Amino acid sequence: MILLELENVSVKLGGRSLLRDVSLQLRAGELLGLIGPNGAGKSTLLKTVVQLLPTAGGAWTGRIRLLGQDTQTLDPRERARRLAYLSQDDRVQWPIRVEDLVALGRHPYHPTWRGVAPWASGRPTADDQRAIHQALRTTDIWHLRTRRATELSGGERARARLARALAVEAPLLLADEPVAALDPLHQLKVMSYLRDYCQAGATASKRLGAQNEVGHSTTNGSQNSAHHSSGDAEQTDTRLPGRAAIVVMHDLTLASRFCDRLLLLHQGEPVALGPPGQVLSPERLRDIYGIRAVSAKIEGQSYVLPWALSDAEANRANPSVRQAP
Repeated sequence: MILLELENVSVKLGGRSLLRDVSLQLRAGELLGLIGPNGAGKSTLLKTVVQLLPTAGGAWTGRIRLLGQDTQTLDPRERARRLAYLSQDDRVQWPIRVEDLVALGRHPYHPTWRGVAPWASGRPTADDQRAIHQALRTTDIWHLRTRRATELSGGERARARLARALAVEAPLLLADEPVAALDPLHQLKVMSYLRDYCQAGATASKRLGAQNEVGHSTTNGSQNSAHHSSGDAEQTDTRLPGRAAIVVMHDLTLASRFCDRLLLLHQGEPVALGPPGQVLSPERLRDIYGIRAVSAKIEGQSYVLPWALSDAEANRANPSVRQAP
């Protein structure tokens, strides 16, 4: 099932072109890595999908469909239920408890954000509590839940903000450099969870498809039974019809390890879209990043390791620089 579809998306702000003709389809179960040099347009693309850029004056053009519906026609609250967004900005200025910060991820399910805020007489539901506690445990910050968010370290704060996004339990998660401030252990933990998050969504999507086939193939006499079965499934798995994620990354090794596909942007233009092994070619990394990379095979899987400056980049920076062998 296609969760997100972009068709010829372009962004122009202040007379400057930031993105040009980006098109892609993201299916349930996919973890898509968004890569490219600084200024390539990665964060701009996420902000466009989330509708943080104005359409007035032609700031962005094209079509964006979320679960088959044009995002510009979606009610903002419904869009917030379908799409969770984790920005680069890691500032947390309120001295609230970590658990309360994570609880804000549940605001799309309440008339106002106060509905999940205990300090504002909010009353989180059982579903809210389940999602909040699961997000706290998944990001390994359960032990920090009563701490003030302003007292956290950079890595702890990054995990708390990720937990807030996970608590939404949206079909689509957009994360802008979610592991940038984390140590290697928590980088692997977060990427492993995102991988599992998407794979569980793929299983749910397949199950929903099978149920739909059963419903369409039954006779009138058995349709009620089939519909009843489908309703039971929806009650036990609130994440149907599947989940997927787009993650902005600079670590090409992690990207090749965990992502199903990579979209490489350069100067606002899509350069390559496909499996990591196809996108991360030595020639492409040399031309786009100005680096030399080496390939390594670990446990039967190939990875790309940035190794040194390309000859051209090294000569440009310092003609006397001695390159690694």
